[in-house]
Amino acid sequence: MSTKGMDLQRGARMIATEPAYSPKELSQVIGLSESTLKRWVDSGVVAAVKTPGGHRRIPRTEAIRLIRESNLPVIDPSGLGMPELSLAQESPTTPGLEGLRLFELLREGDARHVRGLLISLYLSGRSIIEIADGPIREAMQRIGELWQHSESGIFEEHRATQELSAALAAIQTLLAPVPTTAPLAIGAAPSGDPYGLPTLLASIVLEAAGFRTQNLGSDLPLTSLALAAEQLSPSIVWLSLTSMSPPADATAQIGSLADRLAARSIRLVVGGRNRGIAPNHPAIHHAMSMGELVAFARQIAVKR
Repeated sequence: MSTKGMDLQRGARMIATEPAYSPKELSQVIGLSESTLKRWVDSGVVAAVKTPGGHRRIPRTEAIRLIRESNLPVIDPSGLGMPELSLAQESPTTPGLEGLRLFELLREGDARHVRGLLISLYLSGRSIIEIADGPIREAMQRIGELWQHSESGIFEEHRATQELSAALAAIQTLLAPVPTTAPLAIGAAPSGDPYGLPTLLASIVLEAAGFRTQNLGSDLPLTSLALAAEQLSPSIVWLSLTSMSPPADATAQIGSLADRLAARSIRLVVGGRNRGIAPNHPAIHHAMSMGELVAFARQIAVKR
């Protein structure tokens, strides 16, 4: 098969697996002229594929990159498949108060507006790390404090967790595909820890940083996490420690996990508000933020 024929087939596959736009369609979404987008495609500024009929198609992840890096407005959120973005545009949040606004929306149970706010922050150029360690962290700390002041605090935290998880899943679809050769990171929250949001956040920030990830969820026996690591040989394993009522032998279990991982030269990163229960161990790194998790993961990946 000719090189041109292979390119056409590859382009058709990309379009089949990811939403893509013609220059005209994307111009209507972001307010640029169709001719400008065609020129950028032809000069390589914007990556595109060609259909078997020779038409330009711009994958959605490339459109998202262009919007983020060029600080372009989204004039037609529905055209980008994000109608909830209009909610954030209609009532913009004051810079520096995004965490408070997110907290208010979570308390109101306004799931669509929550998605719109987080997507708008991402499209404006904020990194996933900045969103996680900034507005999400602040909002969830405020939600957590409701337990001390209101009987409704428990259900509000559960609802907020579900709404944030859905919003993050939507943002995850906007990330550029990670190469199959990228380093692997896996992780979970241990038995007795029902909090799924922190380990989901860890997975997404690492994926945004270029890692392949497998989030094994919450309430996972550490022996199962060790077995997964032995079979998959990741660069790092993360462990989210959020529950304030861990099992009595949690410290010993974490130490045993670190020993099994160290035998295969795999480092363990622990994070979460109860990370202090993890023992001091040469194979354990304590991360105080998602940014620190990513920085350490990158350091280890380079060494491997």
